[in-house]
Amino acid sequence: MLSMAISKMQAEQVDPRDVQTEVETSIYRVYFADEAGATDEWRLTGATDVRAVLEWGSANAGGRSFQLFVETDGPSGRRLDLLATVH
Repeated sequence: MLSMAISKMQAEQVDPRDVQTEVETSIYRVYFADEAGATDEWRLTGATDVRAVLEWGSANAGGRSFQLFVETDGPSGRRLDLLATVH
């Protein structure tokens, strides 16, 4: 049995056959923010995986924090799902 020490996080086993669509390549967004609140937003395509995007964000942060999102399109329009916040 696996345990989690992170509060509010829940883990449960799933049946991988319950997925109807799988996307091979994702579109990501990286939003940098400096201490003064100025932002710099980027859209990344063609990344091999989320680790490559995290590396790109870290390499281009220049001392700023950033948030990493995956971009998806759904019935209600474009959606951003937050994947990570890096300080």
